[in-house]
Amino acid sequence: MASREILIKNACVITGRGPVFPHGFVHIRGESVASVGPQSKVPRRPKATQMDARGRYVLPGFINPHMHLYSALARGKGVGRMKSFGQVLKDFWWRLDRALSPEDMYISAMLGGVSAIRSGVTTLFDHHASYGAISGSLGAISMALAKVGIRASLCFEISDRAGKSARDLALAESGLWLESAHNWLRLDPGFLQRGMVGLHASMTLSDTTLDAAREMMDIYGVGAHVHVAEGQEDVAITRRRHRLSPVARFRSSALRGTGFLCVRSLSASFQGRLTI
Repeated sequence: MASREILIKNACVITGRGPVFPHGFVHIRGESVASVGPQSKVPRRPKATQMDARGRYVLPGFINPHMHLYSALARGKGVGRMKSFGQVLKDFWWRLDRALSPEDMYISAMLGGVSAIRSGVTTLFDHHASYGAISGSLGAISMALAKVGIRASLCFEISDRAGKSARDLALAESGLWLESAHNWLRLDPGFLQRGMVGLHASMTLSDTTLDAAREMMDIYGVGAHVHVAEGQEDVAITRRRHRLSPVARFRSSALRGTGFLCVRSLSASFQGRLTI
């Protein structure tokens, strides 16, 4: 790809923060966009691969700031009527993540990565959990996404919900992946994957676990990716145990900053980012 040139013509080019060219071109050289502009100023590049967009939109790739790749395996599955968010977690998602095998993770990551690219998503932030097979799980996902060729930030969902031993394995898997990603990036600056420290939610996180997460963030210079107040249970349990809201608790535990990705799923599948 390093020497390849592509010239996309006759496109409606949307540049994001810059101008929009209703009739424009995009010139790609290697792995970079060399130039964009109106169709009247399209460069003469006879050796470039010519593509006629025929008026279609050309725009920067989308970013999915929060997803669970393994949820691809749950599409179409009937679960019956769930009465609360806590029941959805215990009777559906946590049962699913305990049943995952490394092969399941690889296949679901491949499916999710291909689906993302087909939808125009070129960067995704995955929040993974597989408490029946923790060790090596992020490596399986990484291999699948590397074959797809999509940019990704990966993390394992650290939690105390399955006990101390499982919590410690989740911490170890997180550290191993962050170390591996750091080493890959040092060997290959074009490596497309990064890592964050993944946390489930305040209601399943002890103070000891938050301290361990903070230490890992400091060691690797990364932020945390965490669910915040997705259901009433998270707020109620956190207030009962710590006399704080989930956000206030994260503030008090020093888990805050611009690298902190907070996710709250609302009535639709909305994801948002808060800096706390």
